[in-house]
Amino acid sequence: MSKPNFFILGAPKCGTTAMSSYLQSHPSVFLCPGKETYFFNVDHARHDRLSLEAFEEVFKPTTDRHIAVGEATAWYLYSEAAVPNILSYTEPRFIVMLRNPVDMAYALHMEMIKAHAETEWEFSKAWALQQKRSQGISVPKNCEEPKYLLYGPACSLGSQMERLINLTEPKSVLPILLEDLKQQPRREYLRVLTFLNVPDDGRYHFPVINQASKYRFPILRKLIREIYYLKIRSRIPISLGLLNYLDNINRTIAPRPPMPLELRAELVCYFSEEITKLESILNRELSRWRCT
Repeated sequence: MSKPNFFILGAPKCGTTAMSSYLQSHPSVFLCPGKETYFFNVDHARHDRLSLEAFEEVFKPTTDRHIAVGEATAWYLYSEAAVPNILSYTEPRFIVMLRNPVDMAYALHMEMIKAHAETEWEFSKAWALQQKRSQGISVPKNCEEPKYLLYGPACSLGSQMERLINLTEPKSVLPILLEDLKQQPRREYLRVLTFLNVPDDGRYHFPVINQASKYRFPILRKLIREIYYLKIRSRIPISLGLLNYLDNINRTIAPRPPMPLELRAELVCYFSEEITKLESILNRELSRWRCT
């Protein structure tokens, strides 16, 4: 067995799925199948967290040709426990996918709806519920980890990066902005390969992964969600294949409507200090992220 020597730490809705997908096909890279294990973020509630034995079993198929062996869990950056736990287990490099936290919060809200954790479909109302939810009030019954519905703290990328840098060496951290990955995917992909010390595999095709979508029939989505959590609570040994199939055909690719300007201005104000921290850490001007 090989221990992981790199981790994609997050953040959610920042391109972790895309980067993981690109790396998985590289012959010199072994990336944990299924992407997320949630093994190290023990401060977050998970019903599907792997045991140490199961976690290490994942990496048994590695061979001598795998120079880079990794795992990607998008919530590790948000977790206060994940990186210290990782550093106690191994000495890896960290890839961190980042984006404008204002846009991240808006996208994360829909992701939580798709993950069955959020029941408030209007983002402005979900944003306003954060104070109550931090006190355990108005948390949907099927939400396993209420911290994921605290969109402000979850998307405070500047503070999360600051914590990461304080825990490890800057040279062991590679930040990637989602906007850069979209605009110049091969350049950013090559930066990652260089960081991992693996050769260029000649990839030039970088398909869009995990596009924004909406549900044709929200009632069907609600029914699927209820069945899904009934299975978890009752431990009924049935396959989720049919549920996943119905959920997929109920989705259609569609960008979310623009955030209302007043709400966007509120979020820009909220995340202003986080953006300033990122500018300092990345040594990069990000004033466009403050535009409303």
